[in-house]
Amino acid sequence: MAMAPSHTGIGIRRFFTTEGVHPYDEVTWELRDARITNYRDGSVAFEQTDVEFPTTWSLNATNIVAQKYFRGTLGEPGREHSLKQVIDRVADTITQWGIEGGYFVDDH
Repeated sequence: MAMAPSHTGIGIRRFFTTEGVHPYDEVTWELRDARITNYRDGSVAFEQTDVEFPTTWSLNATNIVAQKYFRGTLGEPGREHSLKQVIDRVADTITQWGIEGGYFVDDH
């Protein structure tokens, strides 16, 4: 009869990134303005200036993420202004849940 393994976490191997290089450094970023206008009258429904996104992202993707997923009150200093902040927040939350739940073999 086989013995159960002494640890039950999952291991995750590096695949899309290079060791020693921050993933954000492998992407070209730019500041741009996110603006959504009312199609009926042209009025501005949402605007946030100087938001940071990859150059490969469309303006439509920028507008949606800035409006729907940036945390904080628009116009306040603590509001997120970069996709990097959103990615860090979400990844850190999922990582913390995995650690607390004992899902990972190690903390790398």
